[in-house]
Amino acid sequence: MTMNQKASDQGWQQLQTRIEVFLDQALRSEVESIEDRPRLLSQLLVMPYERHQNELQE
Repeated sequence: MTMNQKASDQGWQQLQTRIEVFLDQALRSEVESIEDRPRLLSQLLVMPYERHQNELQE
C-alpha cells in the first residue's frame, strides 16, 4: 500500500467517524425532543389520518 493510499484510507476513516458521531448526536437530540413533547406526540397518534393531512397542507 502506498503512502497515498494510506492517507486516503485515513481520510475515509475520519469521515466515517465524523458521520457516526453526527448521527449519534442527531438521534439523541431527536429522542430528547420527542420525550419533551409527549402530549403533542400522543395527540398525533390519536388524530385521524385525514385531519392530519389537512393540517399539514395548511
